[in-house]
Amino acid sequence: MRRYPVLFILFGLLFINTFGFSQQLVRKEIRFPDIMGYQTLKCDLHVHTDLLVKNLIHGIEVGNYGEWYPEALTWCMDKNLTVLCNSDIHEPADIYREYAGVRHRLVALVFAKERTVESIREALLAHRTVGWFEDTLIGQETWLRELLLKSVTLSQPFQQTDKQRSYYLSNASDINFTLMTVNEADASVSPERIHIPANSTILLTVKAQQGRSYPVTYSVANCYIRGYDHLTVSWEL
Repeated sequence: MRRYPVLFILFGLLFINTFGFSQQLVRKEIRFPDIMGYQTLKCDLHVHTDLLVKNLIHGIEVGNYGEWYPEALTWCMDKNLTVLCNSDIHEPADIYREYAGVRHRLVALVFAKERTVESIREALLAHRTVGWFEDTLIGQETWLRELLLKSVTLSQPFQQTDKQRSYYLSNASDINFTLMTVNEADASVSPERIHIPANSTILLTVKAQQGRSYPVTYSVANCYIRGYDHLTVSWEL
């Protein structure tokens, strides 16, 4: 039977120490003096830190129900954990969508080699996930970039004059993408804001000189790689 890489859409799940990880993290002692006859106890109430130190956690929830958490994404990137998004709904899906003001459940996109439990587990442990919330994608830069470049493709120029050049920019995914130029030099060549609706193709016309191309970098407004930091992508235009 031939095997094909497949993209699974899973409801996020928190997986703990069932996979035989051997790497251990060492926690440094926190030092404060006792005062006024009282013992100074160092109480870390952040349960995730304790789980991480004990090697009991390999992924965390970055989005839930109707929102996502930039601080959790930063922590996830700092600790090299798997990004998970969960719908966490307890009511019928149509009521959930109306109450939460969303079009679909929050889910995790899992990049697995095949449609099997073993392959899904391998992908989760390898951090090959991206969270999907409305028109927002959240995850490690490597997987977000690959997903974007497989979704959005730039054609060869099909029309050119002495002052401008035209391309087709196609989006083969079910999410809208919004690109923003990152500096004045890029904005002098390309429109500052480009919106590419899901499953559609738009016309992109840029300023150009005959026979010359320019590297233009865009910030992807709805793709986050750490906190509020956006994914960037560049094309020669």
